[in-house]
Amino acid sequence: MRCFRCRILAGEPVLKEHEAARWLDGAQLDSVGWLPADLTLIPRVRRALSED
Repeated sequence: MRCFRCRILAGEPVLKEHEAARWLDGAQLDSVGWLPADLTLIPRVRRALSED
């Protein structure tokens, strides 16, 4: 999984490789059935989201 910290300044995102996307805040990260390899990144994502 690649993670990017971004802000949308205008328009809507367009999915080109995936069927679905969800915007999550730090409290919602545990609502996803992450793959085991992705679980190792979740603490870093949570910390990055709390910096906003």
